This record gives sequence, structure tokens and C-alpha cells, in this order.
Amino acid sequence: MPALFPAGSNALGQIRSLATRGDVIAQALMAIMNGTHWVKLTAAAENTGANTITITGQVCDQDGQNVAATAQVVVESIPVSGAGTMTVGASGTIKNGSGTKKVWIQTNSSGTFQLVVLNAAAEDNLIVATADNGETEVLKLTYV
Repeated sequence: MPALFPAGSNALGQIRSLATRGDVIAQALMAIMNGTHWVKLTAAAENTGANTITITGQVCDQDGQNVAATAQVVVESIPVSGAGTMTVGASGTIKNGSGTKKVWIQTNSSGTFQLVVLNAAAEDNLIVATADNGETEVLKLTYV
């Protein structure tokens, strides 16, 4: 999850400016911020015939900009009672766990992946994605 500043805040810009002018505390903060990525998750509409929802993940930096690099992401599906199993969609490579509730997926070179989540039960299904530096994002899917 990115650092959250109030709407209209230029705090990150000021820290970045101070860092470029040699402020050591600002440089230390920027070193942490520049190494912190998070996964922006979006869900497509449910394919009710197949009982699936396709989710797309994009690795982003603290400014919300896409990170164009291969990354490792762990994604966990937590259904209330249904299957919640995941398979690869149009991008990324599942390194471990295809067809299960927990997968290790490698993004493509643009930092993107897609997963297809299967759940035949009419319920909520929580998706938890953890970037390779430990930042976690959560997305709730609702099956009808």
C-alpha cells in the first residue's frame, strides 16, 4: 500500500526535493520509499457461466506509477466456503500453486499479472496480494 498523504499534499515532493539537495534524513526516507512497491488490484465482472472473476495486478511505486520490471508476488484467495482456486490469466507466470488458493506468480516485464479466481458459491472472496518487499493489498470479490 502506498504512503497515504492528505488530498493535495505535496509532502512526498518536498521530501524528494530535500533529498536531492543533500538532506540526509530526506535521503533516508526516499531510500525506503523508492524500494517500497505495492500491487494495485482490479477485478473484472464475474463470468457467471464459468463462476470466475479475473483479477489484474500491477506493481506500482509509492507515487502510484507502474513499475516496469519482473516481480514476485504471493496471492492468496480466501473464500467464505467455496473453492477460491486460482489459475493464470493472460499475463504472468505461476511459479507455484496453480489451481490452489495460494499462488506465487511472477509478473511479466511490465510488472503485470492476471489470475482467474473460481468460486461457484454466491459469496464474498478475499484476495490478498503481497509484493516481494512485503507490502500487502487486499481486494474483495463478490460472486452472485
